[in-house]
Amino acid sequence: MNVTLKGVLAGLALVSAAGAAAPAKALPVIPRDSNFAVGGSLAAMGGASFRAASGFDFGAGTADGALTYGTAGGTAALGGLGSAFFRDLGFTAGTAGSAADIPAGDFDGIGPDGTTPKKVAIPGLYSFTRNGMTLSFDLAAITEVKRSQNVSGSSRAVTIYGLGTLHLTGYEDAAAEFALSATRTGQGRAATFSSSVNAGLTTVPEPMSLALLGAGLVGAGLIRRKMTR
Repeated sequence: MNVTLKGVLAGLALVSAAGAAAPAKALPVIPRDSNFAVGGSLAAMGGASFRAASGFDFGAGTADGALTYGTAGGTAALGGLGSAFFRDLGFTAGTAGSAADIPAGDFDGIGPDGTTPKKVAIPGLYSFTRNGMTLSFDLAAITEVKRSQNVSGSSRAVTIYGLGTLHLTGYEDAAAEFALSATRTGQGRAATFSSSVNAGLTTVPEPMSLALLGAGLVGAGLIRRKMTR
């Protein structure tokens, strides 16, 4: 067979063109409304008191704080132990993870009605690794902050709501809704917290687009009601 250099190059060009034309295999999508809950302890930062806090320190001064997947102590009201989708991947109650601090000032000036949201950038707010897969959540905006206390004043709570991006190894990133409720009993700024993350309607690029952020803020009231249902 008479094989020329010109023929070889032409054949390689055809193979390269065919490869370029082939669409990339799409990653699977995290099912809509897949959710998980976490819990642990934190300390309020900023403000003159716990109720006036403008940030949360999950690690009591360290870079990352510890948290537990699907812990008791209020998480049932914010999403239980997580949907079967995450449990089937090995993210079960008791899985240890880490939390990144929400700096003081990040939710300063945000009201309880969703009309004064603030864009933030906290990658890896929550992160868990199990069976070679990492599940993490980046917080992109805080939409509401509610501050309350019981009649006697013995218990005080700060609850925040927000939007961000959910990451899971081998899956498309997904827009997600977020809620965290920190409750302090007694004196000081230490508190326990429960939190949930719920996968939203669409997948999103990195970083989260302002268009998605704006659409989410318009529906902040609906998000809050859905997260606390």
